[in-house]
Amino acid sequence: MRPLTVIALLLALPCAALAAPAAAKDDDFEPDEPLRSLALGPLPRARAMVSGDVGWLRSGIGIGVGLGAALDLVLRIDAMPLYEKGFGGQRELQGGLRFSPIAEEDLRLTVQVTGGQVFISKPAELVSFTTVRGEILLGATFDLLSPYARLGVRTLSRSVEGADAWQREEEIGLGVERVLGRFVVGAEGYVLARPHRSGMGQWRLRVGYAL
Repeated sequence: MRPLTVIALLLALPCAALAAPAAAKDDDFEPDEPLRSLALGPLPRARAMVSGDVGWLRSGIGIGVGLGAALDLVLRIDAMPLYEKGFGGQRELQGGLRFSPIAEEDLRLTVQVTGGQVFISKPAELVSFTTVRGEILLGATFDLLSPYARLGVRTLSRSVEGADAWQREEEIGLGVERVLGRFVVGAEGYVLARPHRSGMGQWRLRVGYAL
């Protein structure tokens, strides 16, 4: 599937949901809690959100589950289908927690820590090693758009012999999100920096759906 086709499908999902007729209101049930931001959290307790994002370097799918007390459980699978023109290169499985100590009506502060495994396909073997990622996001929520700033750091357990490996990378990004019914759509631009290399500008488009 071509990259432009994947991006078009992601953007078409929330538009189709808005065009569908609204369900009849039932006064016997409590109204749903307003949908929260995908990047900033937190999710309502015992509520889940699935998401997919497309970027030139990394793309992935994930799920978040609200645990209460401003905590979310987050699980993700990442790959590099656009950069490597397929799924045969680097893949990453990760899971962890997202904590939102500040979740006022207009201001959000989120801290996320995840750990997992990175798998790199080589001609004669499949190499895997442990990775830990930490992120801090600060943003504000508005009816039209919710802007945020993100700082992320990822460390790797060891270098991979015979490969152009690295031990640490940093990401600094700015993004926006908007709630459309049960969907959240967003876009982010960020700079990826690795030791002894120049920073690389990257982008990411994201769609989330509240279950």
